[in-house]
Amino acid sequence: MGRCAMIVQGALTSLWYHSYTLWLFLFSDFKTIVIPKTIFGITNAWAASKYDPHVAGALPPPQNISDSPKSIGRAVATFYKNPVIRNIINGLGFTCFASGAMEVALGGSFLPLHPLGWSGRWLLVVIGIIFSTVQLQDMSDQAGDAKRGRRTVPLVWGDTAARWTIAIPMLGWGIWSPMFWEVSSLCFILSMALASLVALRALLIRSVLGDKQTFRLWNCWIVVVYMLPMFSEREPLQSRLSSHVG
Repeated sequence: MGRCAMIVQGALTSLWYHSYTLWLFLFSDFKTIVIPKTIFGITNAWAASKYDPHVAGALPPPQNISDSPKSIGRAVATFYKNPVIRNIINGLGFTCFASGAMEVALGGSFLPLHPLGWSGRWLLVVIGIIFSTVQLQDMSDQAGDAKRGRRTVPLVWGDTAARWTIAIPMLGWGIWSPMFWEVSSLCFILSMALASLVALRALLIRSVLGDKQTFRLWNCWIVVVYMLPMFSEREPLQSRLSSHVG
């Protein structure tokens, strides 16, 4: 009996150890991916019924793996080290996570037959936001990235230049995102205030701890941006169509 108890205790200890190790791998993704993208999926699925009522789509046929750029030698394993390419990949990747969460909430594909409808254009805005500001996550780990040979924006362009590439787009998106959805003044002020705070901190607070805190604020601002469709005062598409028919 005592031996069985020891075996069970050992198994539970091992399970806890490996579970905690897995948590350490995933912890940083919760504030960047899991929580913001879940909020995007739920809030934008709710808004989609107003602004893109004709939700439809079909999955494209699977690509033949032999036709992939890597397999035919058109892409090599080092291209992703380019900081601009990394931002493009991040922009597309983050948006795929967000749109995937939204499709789960909707129970199907949400892109309309015309991809440049409201949902399609909104995804382009999200891609632009991530592409132009996500380098903020690299500011706090420049020493580690340099040791690993990574080519991040602050390492390639310099710390000061990288901070300006964050601050300027933040101010622009802080204004444009609420304007896109025609939200109330309160939502506009909230988006602009958070974006301005992130921009100012990126320029003025230059420490590892400060950059980590600024990146957390960036994630908070992203959540606010993702929720903007819920607070839109734009006239729903059905109403606009009805008025035109009338």
